[in-house]
Amino acid sequence: MVWEYLSQFWDSITSVGDYTVEWFQNVGNAIAGAIGGMFDFLLHNVSDFFVFLGWFFSNVGGIFTATIQPVQYVFNFLKSFLNNAFSTPVDNAIWSFPAQITEVFDGILFRQF
Repeated sequence: MVWEYLSQFWDSITSVGDYTVEWFQNVGNAIAGAIGGMFDFLLHNVSDFFVFLGWFFSNVGGIFTATIQPVQYVFNFLKSFLNNAFSTPVDNAIWSFPAQITEVFDGILFRQF
């Protein structure tokens, strides 16, 4: 069924004039090239658009980070300052020495030489 239709179509095309098979092949190649070029142009432009969007939002993020960084620094500084200023001091300097060293310190303090 399909082959009969295609043969009738081919006969109607070739009966129009005295065209060679190469001429029809060249027309087919030209149409295929035009369609391929259209898709290449379209895909290239879409790709360029997405590359531009990536570049744009990356730079917007960098600008936002650069503008918020001083505010973040001041906030962190004030937060740590207030936490340390109003917290109770922790005595974590507990010294423990062996007995021999303690005897030396006692000897220095009390001059027991």
